[in-house]
Amino acid sequence: MPVVGPDPGTFDGFPGLVEELSERPNVFESPSTHSISIKVPSPTSSPNSSTPPHNETPNDTPARVVKRQLNTLAARRYRQRRLDQVKDLEAELRNVQRERDELRMRVSKLEGETEVLKSLLGDQKNKRIARAR
Repeated sequence: MPVVGPDPGTFDGFPGLVEELSERPNVFESPSTHSISIKVPSPTSSPNSSTPPHNETPNDTPARVVKRQLNTLAARRYRQRRLDQVKDLEAELRNVQRERDELRMRVSKLEGETEVLKSLLGDQKNKRIARAR
């Protein structure tokens, strides 16, 4: 979705911002949302006519508002990626713990079999010794 401001195609200090953003259609997508619109205040509205939102000051330029909103979106995407990464790591941890537990069970079984085989081998050895006498 292209960003539209007072003069399409340019913002103070950001020439070509609209074209750059419109060429990258997925720049505003996050894993949980598919479209986000950016609201730019109209140049005809007077800052003194109403109180600005809590995060804007009366002398914010449209370019500054867009930059702040883009930063907010980037921060949101970063936090979502971080949450996804934590979930992936937790799932991997559960898989590794399950595999570890299965291997511990296998080791216990094999140790038990080893003890049984050793005792059988010891019994046969004792029988040979008894026969030799």
